[in-house]
Amino acid sequence: MTYEWGVDFRFVYGKIWTLRAYAPDHVVFVALSASVEPGHETKEVSRRVGFRQNNFHFDRRDCERHNVDYVFRNIQFASTGHVFRDLDWLIPVDLRKPSDLAKRLLFTDTIERGHRITLYTRSILPEHLDFIGRTIC
Repeated sequence: MTYEWGVDFRFVYGKIWTLRAYAPDHVVFVALSASVEPGHETKEVSRRVGFRQNNFHFDRRDCERHNVDYVFRNIQFASTGHVFRDLDWLIPVDLRKPSDLAKRLLFTDTIERGHRITLYTRSILPEHLDFIGRTIC
């Protein structure tokens, strides 16, 4: 049975073992994967990256983040180059102090659009918090 990852990834990952020849014996190597299953697959991958049989420790961890919610919203407003009205909900109208602002993680398709969104969300902060908009990077 063979185990396939992405063709390009598998090739590069499989070359990790060559590094061992350049390192002293006391150097510890750690290989991490989000998708390798315990059992035969783990042994096969370990062999490919140069770990000797039973000379490795397998530690499976839960990668679920129960404190993170994904929020999907329908787009209602056209987005111009610098106005993103669909993101107004990120800054509550009744925001009193910076610590009341919930932590958010927003993904954008480009760094430049992320910068424009940052400028826009700073611009919709309540007046009494305008100073914080100038200090947040």
